[in-house]
Amino acid sequence: ADGDGICGDIDSCPLDPDNDADGDGICGDIDSCPLDADNDADGDGICGDVDSCPFDADNDIDGDGICGDVDSCPLDPDNDIDGDGLCGDVDPCPIDAENDADGDGLCESEDPCPQDAGNDSDGDGVCDGEDQCPGFDDTIDCDSNGIPDACDIAAGALDSDSNGIPDVCESVFFIRGDGNDDGAIDISDAYQIVMTVFAVGLPPCALALDSNDDGLLDISDAIYLLESIFNGGPQPPAPTSECGPDLDSTLPCEQEPVCL
Repeated sequence: ADGDGICGDIDSCPLDPDNDADGDGICGDIDSCPLDADNDADGDGICGDVDSCPFDADNDIDGDGICGDVDSCPLDPDNDIDGDGLCGDVDPCPIDAENDADGDGLCESEDPCPQDAGNDSDGDGVCDGEDQCPGFDDTIDCDSNGIPDACDIAAGALDSDSNGIPDVCESVFFIRGDGNDDGAIDISDAYQIVMTVFAVGLPPCALALDSNDDGLLDISDAIYLLESIFNGGPQPPAPTSECGPDLDSTLPCEQEPVCL
C-alpha cells in the first residue's frame, strides 16, 4: 500500500514508504517527527531535525546564538561581559567587574569615588579618602600654598572677619608705626611720616604709617608716634607687636613690608 516494494504482510511500516526513516521504532505515518530519532527531545514542539536548539526548550531565549543547554549565561545575551563570574541577568553591576567594591550602592562604572564608600560628602570634587579638609572646599587655596584655606585657618591662620578667607589673602601683613620697614618703631618712622605728608607723597606702604589707625595719613600720625616714643603715650593700635592685617583700612600698600 505504501509503494516501498515490500509486501504489506511483511512490511513493518505498511503505510510508511520510508519505513521509519529515523529509526526510532515509530513508523513515519504516525511519527510526529519522522526525521528526528529523539522525537523533539526538548519538548518545545519543534522536531530536532529543524530545531536550532534541539536540546533547549527555550531555543536560545537570550538570542545570543548559543543554545541554552550549552550557554553559561542562558538569560544574558552578553554572557557575563565584565568577566566577574556573574551573568548579567543576576549581576548587580553587569559592566563592572569589581561589583561596587566600596559597598556604597554605586557600581564602579558610575561611582565618582570607586574606592571610597563616603564618596565626596562635602561636594568639593575631592573624594573623602583624599580630602584634606572634610566638610570644606579643598579646591579653594587663595595663597596657593598647597593647603586648602579651611585647613590654613584650622591650623591657626588669621581670619579676622570669619569669612573663611585667610587674612593674608585679603590684606598685607605689616607692623603699624614701622613706616620704614626696618623692624623697629622709632623716631626714623616719625620722620618718614613727616617727609611723606609734606614732601614725598605716598610711601610704598601707607598702612604702616597710619600710626593712630584713623584711616588717614597726616601729621597727627607723626605726633601720635612721637608721643608714644618719648612721652609714654599709647602704642599704635594693632598690628604692633607682631605682623598682622588691617582689613578695614582703605590706605594703600603697594609693596608688602618685610615685616621682621
